[in-house]
Amino acid sequence: MQILVGDVGGTNTRLALYDGAGALLGRANALNDDHPSLWPIVQGFLSTHGAKPDAACLGVAAPVRGVPLRPARV
Repeated sequence: MQILVGDVGGTNTRLALYDGAGALLGRANALNDDHPSLWPIVQGFLSTHGAKPDAACLGVAAPVRGVPLRPARV
């Protein structure tokens, strides 16, 4: 089992890949302005590590103001 985890901020995206026992298999940081959206960052990371995760959990930074969330560039 592989798990993709990520922290998607306004400036940087940090991704990591773990096995089912919690061992770190790989990690990377990317500048969001260098990519048109989140998907190319994720694709590049998975390709680099030859990964096909079984699960993923991403935290996405966004303002909360009582309206439906529409994150930019994701």
